[in-house]
Amino acid sequence: MNSAIVHLGADIAQAHIDLFGPIDGLPAQVPNTEAGLRRLLKTLCKGPRVHLVCEATGGCERLLLRLCHAAGLPVSVLNPRQVRDFARAKGKLAKTDRIDARILQDYGRTMQPAPSVAPAPELQKLAIWSARRRQLIDMRNAEKNRLLRADSTLAASYRGIIATRSLRPLHVRPCRLSLQPRHQSLLRPPTLNGQTSQARSHRRHA
Repeated sequence: MNSAIVHLGADIAQAHIDLFGPIDGLPAQVPNTEAGLRRLLKTLCKGPRVHLVCEATGGCERLLLRLCHAAGLPVSVLNPRQVRDFARAKGKLAKTDRIDARILQDYGRTMQPAPSVAPAPELQKLAIWSARRRQLIDMRNAEKNRLLRADSTLAASYRGIIATRSLRPLHVRPCRLSLQPRHQSLLRPPTLNGQTSQARSHRRHA
């Protein structure tokens, strides 16, 4: 364990982020906005080496990750199930309790998770558009379900909203992604004892 690194738990919600860690002057909560997070990172960069620990929240953590990676501040995004199992093993969490910043900080200090790797810019954009597409699909499906039970007075309104929830503007342009060397093997045919499946098939039919 590296005692020079201070782990900071960050419990992320849509509007704010709760914080916990042994840092002087650390606010208990900051807005989950670019301005609020930039102020936080400016404060953290002046103190000891900080490693933020949060859990995947379905997108609410995306802004924090982007700013941390840009500032060179290590941050780990954890699977909520792992953190919950950790807390239960230590007797800190009931079945219906939610994970908070204190538990996340304890997990980071005890388990020393590796920092999350910053995704390629193309993948970040793809994730943003994919999330937006899911939102529109959910909204359109909700309006379709309401239309099935709608009074005739509101039917036209529902149909109009459904028609405007077009997914056509959200077609993502194809982009060429540069893969890391360790990922290049994903593009090669599967091998067995150093021989490709294509080569084996050729010999079988020779």
